Amino acid sequence: MGRSSEELLQIPIGDDSSLDIIKMEDMSVLFVVSERGDIQRRTVVKVEKNDALEIVKFIMDIHPK
Repeated sequence: MGRSSEELLQIPIGDDSSLDIIKMEDMSVLFVVSERGDIQRRTVVKVEKNDALEIVKFIMDIHPK
């Protein structure tokens, strides 16, 4: 099943890989590193809602120097 742009953020991190951030119905978040090539690999981390909110707070507190 496809996801809307509000549920999926896909960020290219190389010629053959991307970081996919997927918001799930239960408000948990999946971080998926997808590697495409001769062998396709996916590394998946599920982060629960409270931890995802802490990640957002951490990122929002990063200031450019």
